[in-house]
Formats: sequence, structure tokens, C-alpha cells
Amino acid sequence: MNPVFKFRSEEQFGYAMDIILNKRLYCADWRKMNDPMEGGAVPDVDKVYSGEIAYNKVVDVKQKLRICSLSTTFNSHLLWAHYANGFKGMSIEVDVPVGLLTEVICTDDLSDNFPDTRDPELIARECLRRKHAEWEYEREVRIIQHGQYVDNVLVRRVIVGHRMNKSLLKTLYKVCGLQDIEFCGLGFSGNEIVSLPINGDGMIVD
Repeated sequence: MNPVFKFRSEEQFGYAMDIILNKRLYCADWRKMNDPMEGGAVPDVDKVYSGEIAYNKVVDVKQKLRICSLSTTFNSHLLWAHYANGFKGMSIEVDVPVGLLTEVICTDDLSDNFPDTRDPELIARECLRRKHAEWEYEREVRIIQHGQYVDNVLVRRVIVGHRMNKSLLKTLYKVCGLQDIEFCGLGFSGNEIVSLPINGDGMIVD
């Protein structure tokens, strides 16, 4: 199993509870992701134009795939700012089978070094694991699949931002206690973000 992190904002509290209570991850339509270039990578253009690669079949397969975006880290200032609405949200640590995870390739040339294959499924999946180099800070891994949910996920830890609404924090604390999930808050050691055990009042506990 691989520990990875799913960030959620306060506004996405219901989605966070779905992960915690139902032990599952939601896979979204990739066309609704926040990157306007999402899915825009293409294989060798000459092979597409010549018909060697049936790109219409690639597009058809790609339209049916869904994505769950995760990070291999929780201690990124930018991730907390962008995906946990300025440290008001949370990061949920989950264990996902290694075979389900695909590492995202961040590059200035989305079409560079595509695998030498004509298989529409493999090409479609490759298109969806490539992002522009500026997204590298996310340290993203993805689940790319046809289904809407990944079930039977092990939730290990919930880390809440230091600006989270106190009522939401208390609720999460109680839920995590009932689910035997480690509950932590953010601390700062110099410029580094760290995870510290806290109680329902947001106070650090030994």
C-alpha cells in the first residue's frame, strides 16, 4: 500500500466525510479539472495524421476515463493554499494499492517521449498522466479508471489546517475518534509544515 494525500477545502466538507465514512475515493470527469490543458497531450503527430494511430479511438476511450488526483506529500504551502482554501481545509491520508496509482509527468512538452504503442487505451491513459511543468509542485499521482469510485480505501490520518472553522474541527475530531483515525493539526518548524496530534479544541496533545 502507498500512503497518499487528498486535499479538501471547507466547502468540500461533505466530500471529505464521504472519504472518511465510506472509505472510498471519488474519480471525477477529467474535463472538469482546473487545468485547461488537461488531457491535451497527443502522441506522435505524424503517426496520427498518417492513420498509424487511430486517434479517434483514443479520444473515445479518453472520454470514458475518470481521474482521482492525489499528492505524495501534505507539507506543501502551495497545496494548502490552493486546495485547502488557504489552510482552512484538510488533508486526508489514505492507503491506496500501488498498482492503482499512476505518477503524473510534468513537462514543458506534453507530447514528448510517448510510449511506442498503438493501443488506444494505453495512449489515452498516457494523455491523462501528463501536465505542464508548472504543476510539478503538486507531486501528483493519479488513479485513472473507468469507474466513479475506488472502494475499500484505508483512511489513516486527517490533518486539519490551522484556520479551520472550530465547529467543523470539533465534528471531524469526533468522527475520526469513532473511526479510529489519527487526528492532527498543522504546525510549523521554521519554514517546514509538520503534523501534530491535536484534540477537538485544536490544542496539541502529547
